[in-house]
Amino acid sequence: MALEDRETGGVWHYTDRAGLRGIVEHHCLWSTARAGLNDPLEVTYALEEMRRTWQHYRNTTDLVVDVPRQDVDDLIAHLADEIESTDLFFTSGSMIGDKLEHWKGYGSNQGYAICFQAHSTWRIRSHGETPPHELEPASPFLRWREMSYTKFEPGISRPLATASGRALEEVIRSAVGRHDRAVDEPTGHQYALDEALRHVCWHKHAGYESEEEIRIAVLNPPPGTRRTRRSAYGPRKVEYVELVAADPMNPGAAISGADDSASLLPIMAVRIGPRNTPTELAEDLNTTARLLDENGYNVPVLASPTPFLRAR
Repeated sequence: MALEDRETGGVWHYTDRAGLRGIVEHHCLWSTARAGLNDPLEVTYALEEMRRTWQHYRNTTDLVVDVPRQDVDDLIAHLADEIESTDLFFTSGSMIGDKLEHWKGYGSNQGYAICFQAHSTWRIRSHGETPPHELEPASPFLRWREMSYTKFEPGISRPLATASGRALEEVIRSAVGRHDRAVDEPTGHQYALDEALRHVCWHKHAGYESEEEIRIAVLNPPPGTRRTRRSAYGPRKVEYVELVAADPMNPGAAISGADDSASLLPIMAVRIGPRNTPTELAEDLNTTARLLDENGYNVPVLASPTPFLRAR
């Protein structure tokens, strides 16, 4: 009876059997470097949208006269280079916990969807000495955030309502501040970079809208937190970091110590994907419930009502 609450109030992370076991046994989620994802150009589209939005307004009378256009040109060019070279790691989920395209894409006929609390916060697990610096506690990274799929369209009532448009607003604000000497150049540049990253990490092409993605982004994780594994998309190694639950006694700490014991993850439920036969489903329900219980998770195990579809 609580299923509807979880459907609207949770984040569903799709995985296969090995992924489910690793997550609940080691109490962590993997966040993979964008170079190791199936779409490594994760922020390129958002940057292009920001450039297109700026070019539209740069050449119209809609922009106030005192905006230093050349300064904005230069700042966008520099930011684009920096963002493209920034080490970004992503963990993805979906707002929907029973979506056929995700069942097909994750685990084939062995898929699982783990429901996490949508407002949960996370830390990066250290595997050496605790890094000497921590990420900013106020950073939006290490929190689930919904993706934006809105495309910039000139003339609509809220022309900068897209994620890239909001990033552009902050870039313009920074350029104006630097031009008016309200802020010094390094401070203004860092502000523009931080604000651009806050938006472009969560903006994708409208063609992906059906995924209803929600994601965590990790920015430049320290060396002591990084690990490598074989890529799922070819014979190469990719970097990843392990995300663990935030410490309730110190919620601002972004990095866990190597000797810190991992807390239970904020799991609300697990759903088993479509199965070939009722017998197979019943066995999987029991096995999954036992796996969760053995690792401290007393949560419901649900079955997808979607009919089984053989691979073609």
